Amino acid sequence: MKRLLVGCLSAALIVAAPGTAESQWSKIKDLDKIPGIDDFLAKKPPLTTSLEDAVTEVPFLDDYHGLGTIPLSSLPRATDGTFFVSEPGHYMIEGQSYCLKAGTYGPSKGDGYLLARLKGPWSGIVRNVLRRSTLHPEIDQREIQLLLWAIIARTKIEDMRPETRTVAAKLLDPEELLTVNGGAMGLVPDSVWRRGMASLPPEVRRIRQVEAELRAALTSGARTYEEIEEIAVLAGEPPPQEGDRVVPAGRWSYHLNGYFVRFQPFGYSKTRVEIHVPAPVKITRDAEGRITRLVDRHGCKIEAAYGDDGNADSGPVRACGFKSVRYERPADEIGGAPLTTSWVNRGWTLVGHSAEDSRGGELEAGFPGAEARYRRALEHTAELRTLEDGIRAEAGGASSGAFPAEGIETLVNLAHLSFALEDLTSTGPDTVPEWHDFQAHLIKAAWQWSLVETMGTARQFPPDTWLTIEAARKRSARLRSHTAGAIVYAVQREETSDMRLVKSEEGDEGDSDLGIDLSGDDAQPGRGGSQRLGQSNRGTGMDSECAGHYGACKEDANNTFFKCTAPCIAPLDEDEAEVDNDCFDRCSQDYDHHWDFCKKKAQHCLEGGGW
Repeated sequence: MKRLLVGCLSAALIVAAPGTAESQWSKIKDLDKIPGIDDFLAKKPPLTTSLEDAVTEVPFLDDYHGLGTIPLSSLPRATDGTFFVSEPGHYMIEGQSYCLKAGTYGPSKGDGYLLARLKGPWSGIVRNVLRRSTLHPEIDQREIQLLLWAIIARTKIEDMRPETRTVAAKLLDPEELLTVNGGAMGLVPDSVWRRGMASLPPEVRRIRQVEAELRAALTSGARTYEEIEEIAVLAGEPPPQEGDRVVPAGRWSYHLNGYFVRFQPFGYSKTRVEIHVPAPVKITRDAEGRITRLVDRHGCKIEAAYGDDGNADSGPVRACGFKSVRYERPADEIGGAPLTTSWVNRGWTLVGHSAEDSRGGELEAGFPGAEARYRRALEHTAELRTLEDGIRAEAGGASSGAFPAEGIETLVNLAHLSFALEDLTSTGPDTVPEWHDFQAHLIKAAWQWSLVETMGTARQFPPDTWLTIEAARKRSARLRSHTAGAIVYAVQREETSDMRLVKSEEGDEGDSDLGIDLSGDDAQPGRGGSQRLGQSNRGTGMDSECAGHYGACKEDANNTFFKCTAPCIAPLDEDEAEVDNDCFDRCSQDYDHHWDFCKKKAQHCLEGGGW
């Protein structure tokens, strides 16, 4: 039996695939031979991403869930497939994903995955394959996976099946083709292979063996996809490895571009990706620095008043009893009244932060449970420092990623308030689970906004100018000769088209501050024996269906809004109009309710419940 060895590629020997492939192959030049097998095996693998690179996990957000979702696939795209995000919110896609570590175990139920940037000598090549796959919907996902396995296993492109060579020619540029072939393996006797493998650690040796089997399978031309998959994807539970850590399913990670992301894989070929782009949450404090009010852009509120609890302690952390706590959220239906609930003279919270372990015990006498609550706060502060270190490492600078003291204070105080309201909403005779979810959502949305603001990565979005009174005036003028529906389509299509054009002219791939590109990162499992999963911007069939339903629902909301606002504006002459502000506000509120309905339906659909 033969093994694959480093070889050289001559353009004259390449069997060109048809169509696009031929023009690519013609640009490949002869390669010099790469050194022997010992040198080859000592090289870094094409991808080196590991659990050590997943450094921005956020345990505090484990119970944060969206209250409605915008399908990522419903957004306009740049020319490279990057999603153009024009507003904050909770986004979701059921995307096509790919195995990027052959010889490891497929995802198991309950496995947690973290964000990790693709790293390694060929990480850019893999990233480009994933990114460009979006531009070629005609290429089957399995063919892309075969190409990725071939790249990871360092297979010579000239030895691949014709179908894989065609895909390679579409998804790799000439320089990348040259690189892949220059680092490929050719054929060597078993004895030489065994000598080269003998010095490798057992787990590395096993992976190299799997890669060799993959190369043989990928170049034989006689193996089915299922047979190749059996080599690359192991069934069952991975054995424990040194460095494994517990990662709960659904854990969030912070992305340095100013948003949060989490992964839920369904096998290796399909992953639900959630992205939260924080929106501003207004935080009000009293003279003592205690949080008294949180208000988000939808009008959700938490208000707290503090009593005279006799705690005049001036230490860095103090306990304060609540005089009252009040929740308010807008109605979830058109024409409904806001929903409220409140508590009086119940509960307490900590304020401030410190690294003193003894402080909780000092507060226990006046506030039973203070020691346990304080321990949680210490753990949260430690998690913040770990996140700070991870951001600094990813940002590549000692000063980059440092949290200012004021930012830490705000984040810890929000955590204090969250712990306090957890207890308040989950104990006692008036417990209502939905209010527990409400406080978790609002406080942790405020925490996310505070983090990105502290980091200087908060995304600033232009207002929805087409929802303003000024835009409504312009539409009113057009109503004299157009139907409301025609105006909706004209306004919406025109604005979206302009966005695409601006994006297209910006140039570099994925170079927009407002863009989201999933192909530059992978989902890294907490267990080293499980597969790392490369993400793409390509959705599944179900994802496309849900995005389509959402688009129709949102368009209906737009139509309804425009029809609603038409009577709010009475034309006076060609240039002026009288606006009924109360009428316009009612239309805007009804639009928000309608859109929230669309987002809740979209979330239900993308979570597998259908529209």
